[in-house]
Amino acid sequence: MRHFELDKNQSLKPTGTVRQNLLNKFNRTFNSPGKSRRTGVLLLLGFGLALGCLVLLVLNQRPAQAPHQNAISVVPQLGVLYMSSRVALRNQPVNPAVEGLVITEVKPASPASQAGLRTGDVLTHLDGRVVQAEDSLLALLKDYEVGDRLNLVVYRGDKSINVSVVLT
Repeated sequence: MRHFELDKNQSLKPTGTVRQNLLNKFNRTFNSPGKSRRTGVLLLLGFGLALGCLVLLVLNQRPAQAPHQNAISVVPQLGVLYMSSRVALRNQPVNPAVEGLVITEVKPASPASQAGLRTGDVLTHLDGRVVQAEDSLLALLKDYEVGDRLNLVVYRGDKSINVSVVLT
């Protein structure tokens, strides 16, 4: 028997045959013993899993970002490797009264090299800000841009030296 219903345009459209056939197939599959029941259950589980994965993929899509949000931010470089003066006290002869970042390596042709910084210098001030032993140079430089000129105070031996560098 065919069934009809009114759609939103108030015209008759046949219903029930496809839907009824599908329901009858499910009913026969799940109510029959043996292999066809297992197959039906596995097909239904597989369909549910595939649908769930598809929903997760759609939900996890990031919205398109504006071009300026994809830009890579560049943190300017001084061209040194360093360690905390507290750590350096155990390994190198550093004045214990001086706290800051001990330069352990100066990269060749870097702003630090051009400014005359040396291994063993202790960076204590960066543009008037006191540098603590637990500070990160990367965090300190993130507010600056390439080309900015900074005034540094370093201790070399027992002397304080003022140095000017241009960040790259």
